[in-house]
Amino acid sequence: MITKEQIKNIGFTEDQIYLELKSGEKVFYSLRNLPKLFNANKAQRENYKLSHFGIHWEDLDEDL
Repeated sequence: MITKEQIKNIGFTEDQIYLELKSGEKVFYSLRNLPKLFNANKAQRENYKLSHFGIHWEDLDEDL
C-alpha cells in the first residue's frame, strides 16, 4: 500500500492516473475503472485531497 508520505505528485494522462513517488517511481491506474474521474474535466481531476485513507475528490464524490 502506498502512503500519502510517499507521494510526490499526482498526474493524469488521457486515460490513466499516476502517482509519482518520492523514490522516482510512477504507479499508473486506469481511469476506465473510475468512470467519475474518466469523465471529469481537468479542474475536477486536480481538485483532490490526500489523506491517510487515500485520495478524495469531493466535487466528484470519488475515492482511490
